[in-house]
Amino acid sequence: MTSLLRRFHADTRGFMHLLTGVLLVVIIAALALVINTGRATSSKMHMQTAADAAAHSATVVTSRTVNLVTATNINIVRTGSAEALAWAVWPTVAEIIDNWEEAISSAGWFAPVVAARIAAFEAPQLAKFIAKAGPTGARQMASRSLIKRIKKINTWQKDLLAATPGIVEDQRAKVEDFYGVQIKLVQLGSSDGRVRAPVRKPRGMEERLLTIAYLLEQRIKTDRQGWDGTLSRIHYGRGSDVWARWTSAMGAVVAFDIRGRFIVLDTHDGFLEKKPKRQERNYAFAVTAVARHPEGSHESRVFAGLNRRPFNKTGSAMAVAQAETFHLADEGQQIPFHWRIWSTCGWQWQPRLTFARALPKLLEQDPALAAWFDDIGSPNYDPRALQDLTQH
Repeated sequence: MTSLLRRFHADTRGFMHLLTGVLLVVIIAALALVINTGRATSSKMHMQTAADAAAHSATVVTSRTVNLVTATNINIVRTGSAEALAWAVWPTVAEIIDNWEEAISSAGWFAPVVAARIAAFEAPQLAKFIAKAGPTGARQMASRSLIKRIKKINTWQKDLLAATPGIVEDQRAKVEDFYGVQIKLVQLGSSDGRVRAPVRKPRGMEERLLTIAYLLEQRIKTDRQGWDGTLSRIHYGRGSDVWARWTSAMGAVVAFDIRGRFIVLDTHDGFLEKKPKRQERNYAFAVTAVARHPEGSHESRVFAGLNRRPFNKTGSAMAVAQAETFHLADEGQQIPFHWRIWSTCGWQWQPRLTFARALPKLLEQDPALAAWFDDIGSPNYDPRALQDLTQH
């Protein structure tokens, strides 16, 4: 028995077979690890591209919505200014004539001289004003067509805002279909789970009336200069002063008539439009996209039991991306912050990808989104893991 054991111990035949078997297992495990890692990386990149595309396309839509709102707000102010000037024509003519009568009656012995000067120099200027501006003024006072146009523009704005979530959803579905993944778009503060543009209706008397009155007055000052040269020659009739007073008065009337019929940014505050802070950006200006494999599908693995990844119970990849609507003025360019929604500066709203800072609060707000993370075992309540996930 002892000699048998010694011979078995000394016999090296079959050692290479045993070594080859062990090495083969190691090689297979290494190959499986390489293949699985490659597939996981490729899947993750695919998911990330899909999430980036979905988030960016959503903010392309919201940026264009804000730019269109800007354009129509400009149109509302310009149309309101034209209406105010048209309404001011005939009250201005009536007051100039009254001023002439007052000037003649108070001139005493010089009344004939004053009357002659008025007839020779000032009356032709008023006649020119009446000939060109009178018919427009009379027509607008009768038809109020410009006010009706403003109301139609505002109705179009409301229709645009109502259509924006549907356009975003259509884009999401196309991206989802193209990449063959499931994509969820979420936004902080959304009550119905749909993505909206960072604009709203004016609130309170200051925004609804005083804001539009101020903006109209600024525009009227520019528009009435076209007649200032002519009316300034009406000295005794005090033409320029009368024109300025009546256009401003009619601007106030127009502002009251169209009060609240325009759109402002979510960051609008009374007379001011302030730069969005990070919290406001994440709340109103940002859209977060989460992409994952369709339900029931998962990544194929070679010997999946050999190298399970943590926080991934189903073998599904998931990616997160956040994009926001931003303004170039926020990046240090020399553009006034105030009234960007009202001026040509407002045309510079653009989309861009950002860090997914809104994700932790979105997981608290949206149970369906949290369920997505729970399904694959992602650490949706681990702040450090979420921070690693959102640094994209």
